[in-house]
Amino acid sequence: MSAATLCNADPNTGRRYNWIQDSDGRIYGRKEDSALGSCIDTSEVWDLWGLFVHCSTCFCLCDEDTDSARYFSLLPATADVAQNKIVTGVRLVKLDNVFYIQLEQAEAAADGYVNSSTTQWQPIARRIDTNRDEEGRDYVRLSYSQRSVLLQELRGQGNQVLTGAAFHMVGGHLTVRAQVTNISETGALVAFSSGWLDGRRPAAGVPRLKLRSGPVPSTHSAAPSWPDSWPGMQTVQFEASNLDADAAQSTLPFLDTQPVAPRPAGWLSGLGLYHKGNTAGGYGGYLGLSVRGPTFG
Repeated sequence: MSAATLCNADPNTGRRYNWIQDSDGRIYGRKEDSALGSCIDTSEVWDLWGLFVHCSTCFCLCDEDTDSARYFSLLPATADVAQNKIVTGVRLVKLDNVFYIQLEQAEAAADGYVNSSTTQWQPIARRIDTNRDEEGRDYVRLSYSQRSVLLQELRGQGNQVLTGAAFHMVGGHLTVRAQVTNISETGALVAFSSGWLDGRRPAAGVPRLKLRSGPVPSTHSAAPSWPDSWPGMQTVQFEASNLDADAAQSTLPFLDTQPVAPRPAGWLSGLGLYHKGNTAGGYGGYLGLSVRGPTFG
């Protein structure tokens, strides 16, 4: 582009620009959108011409560490099995630009129930310090060369319940792992029976879910989101949003931080990582956690 007008966004929105317009009239972003079109100010960018040098204005994608939320804790979160506690809900939380899986736990009771008065969200046991902790063991740092996510679902057997969760790297993909523990019909956890389910390494050529990157952010879409991924059979990559629709400044898919905690609370047998979106909506959708109820019989 030979020159550009930048509509600078309110810093509190998490965006740099609401729209960019080049000298040919092409607009990157949504200038007509009343929610995104207003500017706190505008600025101009010009080509520079020297005696021997022509410096052109370029559009590039930046992979910056500064203030970016690209870290995922690999430290496991577990229920207090010694006190007969099991997982009754999960959610994604972000603390100091690091994502964690937080657990809701409750005391197990008979026949799939829990003692509802004991239901509570556990605090994050230990926060990641990237200056102290070891990358690859304690946390993973996503980058342009490492940004793939394996969508899968892990389920215990009929006599097992969910007692822990963690992020996990397998075959270069970020995914989840689940701890399950044997339980009796009376609701008593079996001592020393806990084990981790890591899932299968994805086969070569596993298909990648293609994101529909139209108007952004997804939260502005009136279209409902529906699960559109196949557990264990697809991956998804974090990528920049559409150049024309959003000036390629958002990272997709978004992360769904809503609690996943069925009510009434009860036994759970599985944990998953899935994508939800809407083909007609034309946006990047969300990456979220899922849980499964118990399997009796």
